[in-house]
Amino acid sequence: MDLYENLYKEGKGFWWYTCCIPYQPYPTVHIYDNGTAMRLMGWMARKYDIGGYLTWESAYYMTYDGISTSSLYGYDNYTVVERWTGGFGDGYCFYPGALFGLDEPIDSIRLPIMRDGMEEYELWKQVKDIYENLATSKGIAVDFDKVYDYVTAKLFDHINIIATADAFNLARKYMFE
Repeated sequence: MDLYENLYKEGKGFWWYTCCIPYQPYPTVHIYDNGTAMRLMGWMARKYDIGGYLTWESAYYMTYDGISTSSLYGYDNYTVVERWTGGFGDGYCFYPGALFGLDEPIDSIRLPIMRDGMEEYELWKQVKDIYENLATSKGIAVDFDKVYDYVTAKLFDHINIIATADAFNLARKYMFE
């Protein structure tokens, strides 16, 4: 952990990166993970000052059996959910639209969930700015980090997701409504 803290002090930025791992209780984009965990990636990014998110692939129409890859073009990409060993849903946030007579891809339900988490990351930034402006203009000092930690205490513990949908909705209501 000291390595990351030292790099941060030197002004280095950090990004999230996911692939087939990790698995629950860490946040993932896997089909079997819940939407709350995917959405909380944005909230956790705010907590740890993560500047971006990189996924290894978003339209991977191949499959890997541990030895080699094979093409899934023309294949039913709606029923084959494991593109890479253990990564159900990893590597594809878009599906071919041809099954529905479309020439464009169709986004998975996971994509707007991740987008919502990223938008909430920006909302957290605005809330922090409001708190800092209150301190500067009105002399009202509120420790944003303590408020944030209080609101998110039942959502994640370090990088482990512990939230239920109800706990997430309540935390979101406290801060954004």
